[in-house]
Amino acid sequence: VDFAHSDAEAMKRFVIDVLGYREGNVIDLRDATKARLEAVFGVANSHKGQLFDWVRPGKSDIVVFYSGHGVPGLEDRRGYLLPADGDPNRIELNGYPVELLYENLSKIEARSITVFIDACFSGNTPKGLLIPATSGISVTPRIPEGSSKLTVLTAAQGDQLASWDEEAGHGLFTYHLLRALSGEAD
Repeated sequence: VDFAHSDAEAMKRFVIDVLGYREGNVIDLRDATKARLEAVFGVANSHKGQLFDWVRPGKSDIVVFYSGHGVPGLEDRRGYLLPADGDPNRIELNGYPVELLYENLSKIEARSITVFIDACFSGNTPKGLLIPATSGISVTPRIPEGSSKLTVLTAAQGDQLASWDEEAGHGLFTYHLLRALSGEAD
């Protein structure tokens, strides 16, 4: 995705410089493979990935930021994060389900968990469809019940496109999110 790296760097700088996180407490997953996403966030039968290991129960605040492609599952109509080694035509096999991300995060005993996703799950991009010979699909990932500590903000609903601000060199969502979090929304 255009500007995903600049989005990631800007968010990393925000959590370190503004929120006061130590740089050593930031897991930076640029161009992450499916194996790396699973190692950090866990798999369907275990939420105990690297992030789980780093959390101090009841004391840690987690911020998860994703800038990249989201892809709809053609069969199961679920939303998936598209790993760097993923094939959008086989996303049910090699994507990372957004619902799994939410489920595994909700099992971590952090004080708070905030998720920002600068992606859409329509299968459409300004450059065309990610999955050739299909029409767009609408997906709506569900947040697990009883996840009161989990806050999710996304760039788009299941049938909408996420886009970029060419002049700013960022995803449109990321650009305005960081401006708002830095005080312009006060």
